[in-house]
Amino acid sequence: MRRALWHRKHRDIYAAWVLHPDTGRIVCGYVGKDSSPPSRRTEHMLGGTSRCPSPAPWADTVICWRLPYSGRCSAFTLWWLEIMFIVLLRPIYNYQWNRWNRRRIPIYVAARRERGPLFYAARQAYTGIPWRLRLLRAG
Repeated sequence: MRRALWHRKHRDIYAAWVLHPDTGRIVCGYVGKDSSPPSRRTEHMLGGTSRCPSPAPWADTVICWRLPYSGRCSAFTLWWLEIMFIVLLRPIYNYQWNRWNRRRIPIYVAARRERGPLFYAARQAYTGIPWRLRLLRAG
């Protein structure tokens, strides 16, 4: 038996807060939806799955992940919530529903972009320890 479109189950909207590659400021980098955000975060950060074979080009800029919405809703409601949070938070790496955002960095630019010196200075000041060690410790 097929599930109805309005079937409610626990779903989340997640947001990645990143260091801006040019200015080093903490900004909203990416907003997405899923019923299992921890596995989706792993796909973004490490890759290695059929949906995301390589890490996202912005994975090295992630500072933290937040859940702006977590609760039971239908897939249709979740879709609208994702659009709403993309419009409100103005992430710099989202493409869909975010083309009007002048701060947006296209993914092909992010993939070949060099990080500026302000980015590295801010990253060291924020974390206090080298970035690679922080990723190993978190994993």
